[in-house]
Amino acid sequence: DDIVPDRPSAGTSASTVGDGVLQIETGLQSDVGNGTTFSLPTLLRYGIGDGLELRLDSAVISVTDLSSDLWAVDVGGLAPALKYTLSSSDAMTLGVLGGAGLPINDAELSPYATFLADISALSINAGWGGGTAPYYAMGYTFLLPFESWSTFAETSGTYDIGGSVWDGTVQGGVVWASGDIEADVYAQTSLNGFDAHMFAVGMSYRFGAN
Repeated sequence: DDIVPDRPSAGTSASTVGDGVLQIETGLQSDVGNGTTFSLPTLLRYGIGDGLELRLDSAVISVTDLSSDLWAVDVGGLAPALKYTLSSSDAMTLGVLGGAGLPINDAELSPYATFLADISALSINAGWGGGTAPYYAMGYTFLLPFESWSTFAETSGTYDIGGSVWDGTVQGGVVWASGDIEADVYAQTSLNGFDAHMFAVGMSYRFGAN
């Protein structure tokens, strides 16, 4: 089977990588809002058995353009996690994801938990925590009439209970996947009228698949 990465969408698939498989997913991301931030979001996934995987997520490094002659460089945080596939069939795959952002670079410990569902080409996430509680993501993948190519459209959002603020986004992109390699390009924008946009390109590679 072809590689199934969790990038580039905001949501997470319910499937795991498989026993003994190491998968690296990374890219270059540009976030445009109050200044422009460039980062290298990277996810490492390692399969333990057929339904469990260890995960380590990090932005690695980020560089922010604060003004015409002032830049800020930050080391990315770390977020270890576990994903477990509850059930899997041709029609539907269900899973759970739990982890925590570690208290690095003045950040607080941010535990989170997410329910994952893949129903045919529809992907649904609903979760709590991680500093953005509660949150959701829903996306649909469309196969293109070219071998190994697909495109997706997705919406996601968070709700700040203390501040009673909902923050929604919509995103879409194009993906090429064949064998152990995946490449993608995508964009995201705010649904709240905020001047916030994101653009990214990336790739994923799988080691140890049978």
